Amino acid sequence: PKVYKIVLYNGTEIVGLTNSVQQDLASKTKEFSDLDRDNASKTDYTKTLVIDLSGNQKSATEALAGLVNGQVASLPEGETKPIGADFLVILGSEN
Repeated sequence: PKVYKIVLYNGTEIVGLTNSVQQDLASKTKEFSDLDRDNASKTDYTKTLVIDLSGNQKSATEALAGLVNGQVASLPEGETKPIGADFLVILGSEN
């Protein structure tokens, strides 16, 4: 099966959120591998956003959104599109 590369951005002020989500995701599936973790440009996201960076992975995007309790979205204005990843997940405070 295909393994998708994801980047996790912490869109909150919760320290260690990307690490805990990465571990949770790894325990649930091997379909998504973590490429990198970083902080989002803003720290006031409430909803977790899942962005399909290629724009053509609808079913995988929806599956990933279900795994991280997020919603499918477009890249928010002001956020940097990561290089070499299939998906960007911006973690929100409701995660």
